[in-house]
Amino acid sequence: MARRISSLLAFCSLIAIFIAFACCHDAANAADPRAVLMQFFNATDGSTSWKHKANWGSSQTVCKWYGVHCGTSGNAVEQLSLPDNNIKGPTSSIAILTQIPTLSHIVFHDNSFTGPFPSSIFNFVSVDFRFNYDVTGPLPDVDANDSNIRIEKLVL
Repeated sequence: MARRISSLLAFCSLIAIFIAFACCHDAANAADPRAVLMQFFNATDGSTSWKHKANWGSSQTVCKWYGVHCGTSGNAVEQLSLPDNNIKGPTSSIAILTQIPTLSHIVFHDNSFTGPFPSSIFNFVSVDFRFNYDVTGPLPDVDANDSNIRIEKLVL
């Protein structure tokens, strides 16, 4: 009996180590939201063209940056809301934002994106892209079996 309990404890310990490694390994490989947001900011000429950019690039937590909304559980970026902000750049710059796995809602209406929609637009749950008149072409084809597809609401 003692041998069975010892074996069971050893097995449970291995499971706990595996879970801890998997959790920390994923967290270590996750993209830094600050770096990703700054990449987007730079790709869309944020320093000179954006109307509102309070705290962007500052030492403040990203949750205090203009238009960045975080969840109640901490610093997980869940929404980026930058309507009518004079954002200029290719629609392909949106693909940068898919590196933030917790980001699910983007609001970019009344800006100046150009080019065709990237397929990464379907990686978000909700997208508001109204009144971006220089966006061209149809929506990209998507594979319905793609596990990255999360879109529930697309406003064009």
